[in-house]
Amino acid sequence: MNSETKMQLSVVSNERGRNEMGETKWTQGPWRMVGKAIYALNDDGTNRFYASVQDSELTLPEELAANARLMAASPAMYRRLAACAQNLRAIGMMEEAAMCDEVLSQARGEN
Repeated sequence: MNSETKMQLSVVSNERGRNEMGETKWTQGPWRMVGKAIYALNDDGTNRFYASVQDSELTLPEELAANARLMAASPAMYRRLAACAQNLRAIGMMEEAAMCDEVLSQARGEN
């Protein structure tokens, strides 16, 4: 994909929130990045998820690339923030854990 390619965000499947088993519904990581394209593969190597950060005359290429990196890292960041929240609760830091939980809830589309 070259820099002249303009693509809309295209997301295949996955609803917000959690399923009946308490697992998140979005495409599980790892997500990979090539240029401004973010994707995840099925176990058989076929495409499961694809998104592209759209070019804009008003946005610098460095900002677009940074946005793509942030999106690609989001599944890992979610998992690590959830672990931090659990560890904070375990040592009695409930207010800090609640701040983590608020962001996790936002990522699940609950608020």
